[in-house]
Amino acid sequence: MQALPDHLLADIGISRSEIERVTDFGRGDPVGRLCRF
Repeated sequence: MQALPDHLLADIGISRSEIERVTDFGRGDPVGRLCRF
């Protein structure tokens, strides 16, 4: 997921590998699923 820069991910405490796992799980709605954390 390239939409969010790494420093922004660090601010919300989510690593890129976690996002990749989440988007694999909910590929159709990566941003919406991310916002539900």
